[in-house]
Amino acid sequence: MSDHRLRGSLRRALHQVEARVGRRSAPAAVDEPVVAEPAAPVEPAVAVEPAVVVEPTLAERLPADLIADVRPDLSGKQYIRAHELPESGPYPWLDQPDWADELDRRSAAGELDDTTRELCVRFATDGYAVVPGVLSSDECDQVWDAYLRGVADGVVAPSPEKMGDDDPHPGHVMNAHIELPEVRAAASNPQLMALVDTLLGVDPILFQTLLFPKGRGQLEHSDTIHMTTYPHGYMCAAWIALEDIDPDAGPLCYYPGSHRLPRIYGSDVDLSPERFADELYGAVAERYEPAVQQLLVRSGIEKQVFLPRKGDVLIWHDNLIHGGTPRTDVRPSRKSLVCHYFGRGALCYHDLSGKIADRVYDPEPVTT
Repeated sequence: MSDHRLRGSLRRALHQVEARVGRRSAPAAVDEPVVAEPAAPVEPAVAVEPAVVVEPTLAERLPADLIADVRPDLSGKQYIRAHELPESGPYPWLDQPDWADELDRRSAAGELDDTTRELCVRFATDGYAVVPGVLSSDECDQVWDAYLRGVADGVVAPSPEKMGDDDPHPGHVMNAHIELPEVRAAASNPQLMALVDTLLGVDPILFQTLLFPKGRGQLEHSDTIHMTTYPHGYMCAAWIALEDIDPDAGPLCYYPGSHRLPRIYGSDVDLSPERFADELYGAVAERYEPAVQQLLVRSGIEKQVFLPRKGDVLIWHDNLIHGGTPRTDVRPSRKSLVCHYFGRGALCYHDLSGKIADRVYDPEPVTT
């Protein structure tokens, strides 16, 4: 084959290869748009409604084991007030007219020893009973040391109650027993709990504690308006001296037999839950405390001052009028633990606010 014919054959073969390659990789026309794959549709965000907490009604919060003869109808009520509840027993046995006969029966049956019998007599007639040496000196110190550690660690916080720049003591602490096992142990002392059980006639429930480094000079009052029960009478308090009490430190005072005086509730002094919510204890000072003073003047009952030794306990009736004497010297402390107990099966509420009380107690055995 001549060179001319060979070159012509090679050119034709090359053109055929280029044509085949061009058909397989031809570029898109300039005016042809490139269409992207459609995106998957995005679901709209669904708003999450906050959980609605439905508070139980007053009627739903009645104790299932309510001991009252008459079960109150609280349906539709916003507040619970003493004057709106029906009269109902059974009342604590030491509040009943035949308490002395029942005391003799229990003594004869061997249910009460001589010491407990005498304490029951004092509680029924005077509204209080003093029990010496319930806590040992070491137990008192354990409570106070736990309090100091709790304050230092930020576990409990004293309220600000300074009487001036020269007042060296912090304010009181409420419900330290929740965080401090030593306080729970003292408030749940077996001897103390057994006596409260006997005085109330039902199983006691530890409701509230107050630790006091000093006196507060609180005016005379009854616990009835602060910690109210239905049927009435199923609450008592124990005041435990954590040191020997100095007479200048503002010791506790009380009025023997005042538990038999009429109970004063919010409705008796035109103090509604709404007003209490607005003014809090300013309204109590304006309306309730003067009424208590008038009641004491009319009764003629003389004030007694409690000057206990370390470890002594004073247990008082829910309607015993008591308070704190003025501090004539701010230097001495007045270390004390106050415990409030409700009787199991009683409806416990706060007449001032009209709210049912939350029971704050530890049912488990306490060890330190």
